[in-house]
Amino acid sequence: MGIVQKDALRISILSYLGLVLGYLNKGVFFIWFLSTEQIGLINLVVAVGLLFAKLSNLGTINAIWKFFPFFKNPDKHNHGFLRYILSIIFIGIVLITVISLFFKSDILSFYIEKSADFVEYYYWIIPIGIAQVLFFVFEAYLKSIYKNFVPVFINDILYRFLVLVSLVLLGLKIVTFEDFLKIYFTLYILPFVAILLYTHRLGELNLAKKHVFIKKSLRRQILNYSGFNYLNTAGAILVMSIDTLMIGSMIGLQATGVYTTIIYLTNALSIPYMSITRISMPIVAESWKDRTMGKLSILYKQVSSVSLFIGITLFMFVWVNRIELFDLLPKDFSPGIYVFLFLMIGKLFDFFGGINGHIFLSSKKYKYDVIFTLVLLVNVATLNYFLIPLYGIAGAAISTSVALVVYNLARMIYVYFAFGLHPLERSQLILLALFLLNVMLFETVFDFQFHALIGAGLKGILFCVTFILPVYIFNIEPNSVDYIKKILAKIGVKRTV
Repeated sequence: MGIVQKDALRISILSYLGLVLGYLNKGVFFIWFLSTEQIGLINLVVAVGLLFAKLSNLGTINAIWKFFPFFKNPDKHNHGFLRYILSIIFIGIVLITVISLFFKSDILSFYIEKSADFVEYYYWIIPIGIAQVLFFVFEAYLKSIYKNFVPVFINDILYRFLVLVSLVLLGLKIVTFEDFLKIYFTLYILPFVAILLYTHRLGELNLAKKHVFIKKSLRRQILNYSGFNYLNTAGAILVMSIDTLMIGSMIGLQATGVYTTIIYLTNALSIPYMSITRISMPIVAESWKDRTMGKLSILYKQVSSVSLFIGITLFMFVWVNRIELFDLLPKDFSPGIYVFLFLMIGKLFDFFGGINGHIFLSSKKYKYDVIFTLVLLVNVATLNYFLIPLYGIAGAAISTSVALVVYNLARMIYVYFAFGLHPLERSQLILLALFLLNVMLFETVFDFQFHALIGAGLKGILFCVTFILPVYIFNIEPNSVDYIKKILAKIGVKRTV
């Protein structure tokens, strides 16, 4: 867990600096300077653009994780692996671009009634999608050679800082909303340009045909894996996007604006989990290559336990202060409280599942994961169809949560029976019991109301005393406690309890 802890700490720090910028952007300036309809429009265009990006990758992102260890050879330019992957990507870009243009009228027919403004900006999904998919490819490639820091800096710091500048220009009325939209959408191209230049500077932009040396048998394996993984990835992408897409077509841009803002909050709380899994991906692939199942089993349990602890901690810090936090937002956002609750329930199960997806997709049984993802997609779409008309955006959150719980449990059971791997440890039961005790305490005994900042501060301190401190003192989650000790040691604090 050493390399994971070290890199995850650096990436998490950088990601949380990015989170501060992102919060200023979407949590403050978006709400100050834009209406909920305008927020909904922006996020709907971006959501469809990201859908374009992830559909056009043709399953190659996960293929990088699985196959790069077999090609890794700096002296031979990694056998031209990057060029080969990019050649597949360009086919995907052309294919999805043609589909987007050919079926434009059919796609827009779903939005013309409830989200008419989306029609005007439809064409932006193509440049946004192309730039994003190319960024994803180079990011995955750089992660495979353990170059994680700069891609995160580009996406989380540089891009968000420039968005912040454009929002300030909008707030000062130097640019109009239409100008801001053009700037905002254009900025999505920046991360790709920056990561391309960084890859070139590292000497890893080996695109000459003469470097490509991939046997036909391996090419067949990569294409076969990418094809099956594409079905899986397409389903997973639709699961992540379908809420926004269905709310935009069934309710409208205002509801889309509220829902996507809450999604941003839940995604922000996922940063430590994403940092840990990001570093773990190459280790999982190498463990399968070297057949070191003991190492993989330990990593699986450690990532699940740490992610569960972090997820519970961040969820509770927000949940116990939900009244104070949502009082700071416009009244349009009040339905977001239960959206946050249900989305986070699903996220916590995702955190606990840890790296089960990476274990699955890096194994020889990766084809079976398509079944789980398709079932997940059908569940989300079906539940959304019935629950959105009944409960609005809360219904969309409930459907996503239920589907994620079932999905992760099914995946964990299969991974156990197929590979003999599971994430369970006794300490997790104690952690969950302590979590439930804290929920009861803060819903009854500590349910007091003060001034927003004073109340939030008091509840935060109480939660540290009733949850984090017991975990630390009694070493309930050893990996997290060890992590905390290292941080405290660096700032000169020694444990005296």
